[in-house]
Amino acid sequence: MRNHLIFNAAFDKLPAGTLENLLKEENLPTLARIIKGHASPGSFTKDQLKDGQNVYMATGRYVKVERKGEDVFVDGAKVLGSVKASNGIVHVVDAVILEPTK
Repeated sequence: MRNHLIFNAAFDKLPAGTLENLLKEENLPTLARIIKGHASPGSFTKDQLKDGQNVYMATGRYVKVERKGEDVFVDGAKVLGSVKASNGIVHVVDAVILEPTK
């Protein structure tokens, strides 16, 4: 349940109505791209993420890692915790990572 609350808190930071709009059938490709923007083909522990490192994401975009003391941020989203999964490592972040608007 706690992870569900973190997920909601991250989406709550988006402008009102954004999540509801993304869940509409015609916007599912956009939502899928946002989700892919949170996935990296590599597997990194929190300790392996170095300040200034660029991490390649499944969308083909690179995101910047920033370390502030013990805290790690990926594209501005703070890593709150990590869970080892069967297919890699899941890092829980406090924000939705979006591609920059052009």
